[in-house]
Amino acid sequence: MRTRLLSLLLLVSTALPVWAADSSHVELILFRQGNMQASYNSKLAPDNWAGNSQHLEAFQLRSSLLEGPIGKLVPANGYSVLLHRVWQQDKASGPVRIALSSGDEIFGHHPVEGTLTLEQDQSNKVALDLWINEFKADGNLARSERLQQTAAVPHNELTYIDYGDLGVLIRIQPQ
Repeated sequence: MRTRLLSLLLLVSTALPVWAADSSHVELILFRQGNMQASYNSKLAPDNWAGNSQHLEAFQLRSSLLEGPIGKLVPANGYSVLLHRVWQQDKASGPVRIALSSGDEIFGHHPVEGTLTLEQDQSNKVALDLWINEFKADGNLARSERLQQTAAVPHNELTYIDYGDLGVLIRIQPQ
């Protein structure tokens, strides 16, 4: 009887779908392709770019699992990585908006800043709203380039999101 119960428990625990996981390992890489010119907007990044977003805490940060693809995104191959973040994301009942940034903060802005809205279910839906900023000598924003894109990201698959001279690689792995 005990053996049957253990066998049933093992079967049920291994048969759970990946979308039922309590958390996911999320990895996002924003990069520029080649020496293409940035597509600057007439509008600068807003001062409240993060809004009511969740900021990543140190305990959420993780190590990269994409060393192979990252190793190819180098200037010698015509790429420059603008932002690379890896974190553990707890599953939520609705969409979660996460603030992402790279570089030193200057008057409330970063060289790269923005949000990723993540909705996890049987599949993952992401909405990116990222700003690549240039600063004046006095530290104020000179100009901004905006990437605004939505995509479906299957579990455990490296997904490429194309946005002209910018690209995003993202992978979401249930834990």
